[in-house]
Amino acid sequence: MPASQRVLTGTMVVVVAATGLLSACDERAESRAAAIVDGQTILESDVQKATREFNTGSSQATQPVQPSNVVSLLTYGHFVLPAMQQAGKGISDDMAKKYLDKIDDPSPATLAFVKSAVALNNMDDATRTKVAEELRGASIKLNPRYGTFDPKALEIKPEARNWLVADATATTAPGAP
Repeated sequence: MPASQRVLTGTMVVVVAATGLLSACDERAESRAAAIVDGQTILESDVQKATREFNTGSSQATQPVQPSNVVSLLTYGHFVLPAMQQAGKGISDDMAKKYLDKIDDPSPATLAFVKSAVALNNMDDATRTKVAEELRGASIKLNPRYGTFDPKALEIKPEARNWLVADATATTAPGAP
């Protein structure tokens, strides 16, 4: 086989392998997702970090926040934060850091969580209507452990399925009590 053909064959092998690796990365990212909002992934690791940082880093927290609350706020934040910015009521990182007075360098996910919480509490009716319209047309997929998105009620409902269901038709093994 001529050298130029070997180089071309080698290049093709590398391209095919890289394509396989890239698609595997997409699958791995989706498997590590707490939520996927209009194609943007909220990673479980970011949810866990934001939960931990907020619970240990805010002296204003009266009770610990749960990961499902973080997922909800980060999901809604995809719509609320831009809408508040457009309404001239954006929430800055510095404002969010005031709620995180026990940590020096909060993660971007923690800041987004706090900014989303502040923004949700400060929305006016016009902004709330705009966000509701956007949510109705959004593609929101949640990891079942964090609940399900109800597009009619525009809310994230907690996971209600009982994952451990006993088989009522199962018989006990001979000699078992």
